[in-house]
Formats: sequence, C-alpha cells, structure tokens
Amino acid sequence: MAQKRFYDEDEAEQILKIAAKRMGNVGSVPRDQLLAAAAELGISAEDVQEAEIEYQKTKNELAERREFDLKMRRSFFNGLASYVLVNSGLLALDFFKDQRISWAYWPLIMWGIGIAFHAYGTFVKNSEDYEEEFDKWRMERMRLEQGYPEASRLLQEMSGRIDVRREKIAAIKELREQTGMQLKDAKDAVDEYLQQQA
Repeated sequence: MAQKRFYDEDEAEQILKIAAKRMGNVGSVPRDQLLAAAAELGISAEDVQEAEIEYQKTKNELAERREFDLKMRRSFFNGLASYVLVNSGLLALDFFKDQRISWAYWPLIMWGIGIAFHAYGTFVKNSEDYEEEFDKWRMERMRLEQGYPEASRLLQEMSGRIDVRREKIAAIKELREQTGMQLKDAKDAVDEYLQQQA
C-alpha cells in the first residue's frame, strides 16, 4: 500500500507554481480555476473571497509602504544634499576669511545631528516613529484622495476659462476660494490634475 504524502503550505505552493509553469500558465490563473482548485481542497468560495480581500489589502499596503519609503528617501537625500552644499559653503567662507575654521563646525555638527535623526526615521523601518509617520502620511493621503474628485471637477471647469498649466497660481487660488482647501492641499490637487492631463 502506498504511503500518503503530506506537504506544508510553502511546499504545496511551490509545487503548484512549478506545475503551472510547465502547463504554460505562467502569468495568471483564471478565477474559476482558482475556485475549482479551492473546492477540491475543501475550501469554500466564501473563504476564497475573504482570502482575496485579505490578499488585496496586504498588496495595497505593501504598495503604499513602497511609495512612502520612496517619498522618505527622496526627502532624506534632498536634505542631505542641502546639508552638504550649505556646509561646504560655510566651511569655505570660514576658512578663506582667516585661513582656519573657527565657527563653521557648529552648524555642521548641529545640522548633522538632525540629519542623523532623519536617516534613522528614513531607514529604520521597525521603529515607532516610522509607523507613526506612515500612519500620518496614509491618513493625509486618504483625506486628499477624498477631496480630489471635487477638485478635479472644478479644475476641469476652470480649464475652459484659464490655462491651468500656465496660470497655476491663479488656479490654486480659485480652487481654495471655491473649496476651502488648505494651500498645500490645493497645490497638490492642481499638481495631480496636471499629471493626469499630461
């Protein structure tokens, strides 16, 4: 009598992936095949639907984290570039004044401490500060996305009267007057609108 084989979840997943590649189903699996495979394994359609929702939620959060990490890295490297340029100028100014460095090391040290904290917040992802910043960014993003449809409609109407790309400041001002949006939110809405129009 043949002995029954058992595989853990990871092994089963890898075996199914290899089998799908051999069958030529490398790119995608139709949902009905997924449901049929789940039914053969004794998994209900409702459980599959809940798993799909959970998977999509996890996938969306990972995409948001990648976008947030990119924003944080850009911010850090912009700050680092400013730090290097400004402090190089201050060191040169201090040195050429009396052939020695007498005061320029103070901004170098103090701003350097700030840069170190910024680096920590940017690259150490398991800290509480990172999670707080991510949550703030996410909430702000959700708030702006809810406000953008109205702003987009108003900007579409405005584009009939003014060239939004050339008269960006006027568009931001009018958008703020009509919606009560904050300056930054109105600017972001106009930028988003112009990106969609490009």
